[in-house]
Amino acid sequence: RKLVSNIRLKLEPISSGLFSDFGQIIHESRIDEFTSINRGYTKKYGTDTVIDTDDEGGKSIVSIYETKPIALPFRLREMERHPLSSQTFIKIDPNPSIAVVCKAGECEIHNLKAFLVGPQESISFGKGTWHHFNLCLEAPTRFIVIEREGEGLNCDEFHIPDAVAITIER
Repeated sequence: RKLVSNIRLKLEPISSGLFSDFGQIIHESRIDEFTSINRGYTKKYGTDTVIDTDDEGGKSIVSIYETKPIALPFRLREMERHPLSSQTFIKIDPNPSIAVVCKAGECEIHNLKAFLVGPQESISFGKGTWHHFNLCLEAPTRFIVIEREGEGLNCDEFHIPDAVAITIER
């Protein structure tokens, strides 16, 4: 089959401003803003992350994912979204990962963005945000995933046509 379109996505360093249309970054951004708990043995850092799983009677569940690393360039084949909930990925292992995203609504492949998520950063995709499945670099990476369980269709997939090559590059 002949390629009709060739799209190269350059990895951009993730930042709260650049990622705000797609979700939230979880990190110790407010290093001086913490609450001392557990008789002073624990510092509790607040985040702005919202877990949104209640639509149509859903509930939050916690899963553990283990993702194999990819090599770049990497060709994308599909995107997915969760119209009834957010989906949060908190790294257990300090390895870099990649977030490929597109705004909620129609999946517009010419508007995809690819972000490099640092070893100490984690992300939460907003409700309905198109994203590629979990991708990591360098080594297998485990994530604690907070996601929705319940009635209703909560995973839409968009398959990228074979005639369109979308690759992630450094």
